[in-house]
Amino acid sequence: MLDQLVIFGGTGDLTARLLLPALVHLCADGELPDSLRILGFGQQSWDRQRFRDHAGKALATHAADLGGAHAWLLERLDYPSADVTDADAIAHAVAGIDGPLAAYPALPPALFAPTPSAIRHVGMPDG
Repeated sequence: MLDQLVIFGGTGDLTARLLLPALVHLCADGELPDSLRILGFGQQSWDRQRFRDHAGKALATHAADLGGAHAWLLERLDYPSADVTDADAIAHAVAGIDGPLAAYPALPPALFAPTPSAIRHVGMPDG
């Protein structure tokens, strides 16, 4: 079972308006494993709590009807501040991840091509 999700562009509008609400809907339906860990990459120099506060505000706006599932999802969020086009920064941020992960590129068009290019040089976990 997949229990690691990496969101490249974790602080962006696509994540706030669509991806986080979709995840909280899956949570409310019991479709996400308790072991789920979500890394929301971004270039802002935020810490985990600031990212969780940002995500909480997004969920309050875009998934208010599922408020009971918000806390479950927010507890699983982490935030490594990293340039998503820098292979060394990505490697440092994903260090320690074991097993397969899903990567979601919630990126603006200008970053969409350079990010997979950087990821290719990282040596992501098998799977």
